[in-house]
Amino acid sequence: MRSFTGSPHRFLTHRCHRGFTLIEVLMAVFVLAVALTGMMHLHLAAMRAQRQSSYQTAAIGLAGDMAEMIRAWDTPAAGDPDPFLFEHRAGNAMPATSDCLGGASCDPAALRRFGIAQWLENVQAALPMARVSICRDAAPWSPAGAFQWTCSGGNAGIVIKLGWRAENGNGGASASPSEAGPRLVLNIGEPSS
Repeated sequence: MRSFTGSPHRFLTHRCHRGFTLIEVLMAVFVLAVALTGMMHLHLAAMRAQRQSSYQTAAIGLAGDMAEMIRAWDTPAAGDPDPFLFEHRAGNAMPATSDCLGGASCDPAALRRFGIAQWLENVQAALPMARVSICRDAAPWSPAGAFQWTCSGGNAGIVIKLGWRAENGNGGASASPSEAGPRLVLNIGEPSS
């Protein structure tokens, strides 16, 4: 039988160091996992922000297109309804129009309706759960300073209001545009005289 020579503490100390190294490795793996999870959440937040930015950019372009369309057409005669003052929500049927593309013959009223229908199709394609309100409004914001869907009417200037469903910070969908206020309001017109 072999005899043990040396200190028993030396054997125990060496064994404890091996366990301590394992704990260090596990802690390093844990810290790395936490860091990677944080980076993943940061990347997802950046992607959400980029998507919302692209929706905002699309909404600005679409509102500008409609503003140009409204300015291009003559003001309707007194007593006639203004075809550019309307409200549309996602899920509503598109207005019926005649096809004015190609060689089709369209009167000015049909051409206006066709332009509005084409614009609404573009809005629905670019913005999720889009809601549109084009109206006369002297104060498009509430007393609290948030944009609102209601319009004052009367002889106020023309305002284009666009809303869409956005993602909240948790990645889920926020309130629908009908429940939340507009995300973009563009005042395009002087009060009618």
